[in-house]
Amino acid sequence: MVSMKLEQFPSVREYVTSVMMVSQELQDLGKEVDDELLAALMLQGLTIEFQPMRLAIENSNVVPTM
Repeated sequence: MVSMKLEQFPSVREYVTSVMMVSQELQDLGKEVDDELLAALMLQGLTIEFQPMRLAIENSNVVPTM
């Protein structure tokens, strides 16, 4: 899940869906992925076009969750 990047998928929707599916698979195996980590991993995997949004979220003092 750490290596998943938006550029590997045809759309943002498919990227988010895939990350969420991997998270669910890990939960099914008893490995909890908390929402804060999941959100951070998703933000990290975004392309450069999303950098302004990432910076805004990171500088907002709001902890992103899923």
